[in-house]
Amino acid sequence: MYKRPGRYLQVIITVLFLFTAVFFYCNTPANTPAPDTSDNQTDIPSELGTVGFTVKKISANPVIVDAGEPVTITAELSGEASGTNYLYIKVNGKNIDVIEVILEENAVTSTEVLYTPDSPGLYNIDIRGLTTNIIATEPDGSLLDLIEAEYPELYEELRLLPDLEEIDEKDNAALADIAYLALNPDNKPVFEDMLDEGVREERKYCAPLEALLWIAYEKDFTEYNPFENYTLKRLLNTAWQTTDISFDYDTEKWQDFDTVVDRLSSPPLISLYMRNNFNYDIEEAEEIYLSRSGPAVPAEKTFETKIGTCGDMSRFALHCLINNGYEYASFKTEDNAAAMVGIFLSTGEIGHAICLVKDKGEFYA
Repeated sequence: MYKRPGRYLQVIITVLFLFTAVFFYCNTPANTPAPDTSDNQTDIPSELGTVGFTVKKISANPVIVDAGEPVTITAELSGEASGTNYLYIKVNGKNIDVIEVILEENAVTSTEVLYTPDSPGLYNIDIRGLTTNIIATEPDGSLLDLIEAEYPELYEELRLLPDLEEIDEKDNAALADIAYLALNPDNKPVFEDMLDEGVREERKYCAPLEALLWIAYEKDFTEYNPFENYTLKRLLNTAWQTTDISFDYDTEKWQDFDTVVDRLSSPPLISLYMRNNFNYDIEEAEEIYLSRSGPAVPAEKTFETKIGTCGDMSRFALHCLINNGYEYASFKTEDNAAAMVGIFLSTGEIGHAICLVKDKGEFYA
């Protein structure tokens, strides 16, 4: 029976094709795999480079830029030996670029890459765990506009600050520093703590936020972090004692009675101010004790003289509290309450006076 030769020919061609493919595959030099810049790439595979390295420092310039304008990101690298490796650049958690770097053993190498933010907001730059932030604003827009869009509660409080009634170039520079902190989600708990100081609905403005603004007038927050090891007392002492605008309570910011009362809007603020400015009048206290009576010194007089008895100082503290929304109350049910309390001796005579405060459910004296 006759069989067509085409079937055998097809088998022979297939075998030759496979043999040729295997031959070329085995004799073609292997290429270094291309760096992966996908969102899932979170580490630098060691096989992509010949040497390891450490990122010593990263920075961005400028820190605040119009959306659509480029920013230069600089990284300083220290190589473990001479050779090459790849450097991944992350923005807001996603890889946006990878560059090959040439390293020298025990030498610092500086490398730069350009990044252009495409819309307003905060951009977190991450290179091997070291981070820095940049802020992009609307072209010709203000920093307050950006803060209003991203953090409206903070914007409303900033607009209440006396120093920002009219905004000039110095104010804009300080607002840039505050925006640099405020748009970082890691800092929001500190801002919330600051904004919640005192009776928020009744006080004239947020004094801790004013203190942050005073620090921002003099410090660059891209290099100095006022929230590092944050406490309210540390923030206030820095602003009230070390800045030029306050200069240890010795500028015009502290000369007017009503201005100071508006600033002292909560028990911790009042206590810190009084500790740093008032002295106890022993002679007056002895005179009052011997005579079993004495004049009620007005709060403004105590402010002017910076000296007084326990009663004088209690009246000053009570005046500040009432002025900033605390209610004179019996403390049975009311919160944010304050009163001047006399402590009596066993003889029935008054021996001491304090200002007792109920603030957010806790008592202070």
